[in-house]
Amino acid sequence: SCLATVSGQEKTLTADEAKLMYEVRLAEAMESLTELQDRLDEALGRLGEELQSQGDLDSLLLIKQERETFRDRAQPEEVSPLAKLNSLRAIYWKEKGNLDHTIARASESALKEYQSHLNAIIQELTKAGELEEAVKVQALLAKAQESTATTQADQSDTFETVLSGPGGEFDTVNNCLVTV
Repeated sequence: SCLATVSGQEKTLTADEAKLMYEVRLAEAMESLTELQDRLDEALGRLGEELQSQGDLDSLLLIKQERETFRDRAQPEEVSPLAKLNSLRAIYWKEKGNLDHTIARASESALKEYQSHLNAIIQELTKAGELEEAVKVQALLAKAQESTATTQADQSDTFETVLSGPGGEFDTVNNCLVTV
């Protein structure tokens, strides 16, 4: 059965409650990525302030563009003329790659749990003779199973990115960029 503990008592979840639990688990998984993005944005802001105090308009414009676009794009292939920007990018993309794998695993786990809850709800509704409701929940399950297929296809397309730049390959130690 599909049970949850609420105020010390077990109760059967509804499809809406199961979906909410799934969405909460996804949001929790994405929280680390949001924090990483916020830290990069802050670092870019500090670098921008430094460049502004030096009067370096071209570099400042590069930082402004980076802040506006880094959240919504793939890893840039071009090397920036700004070494500090390349360093920040290298750290961010390495950490993002690690988080992407963690998020994918957490998302897959949450989706499987959601599907399990839906299966249990379908079974309970069917036993109770509530066929129309069971069919509605079965449609939700079909959508969730489509998500599973899409997620597995996306994961098979991922690959590990080697961080490199003009100074060679990079790694991070205590959130500082070091040459390998």
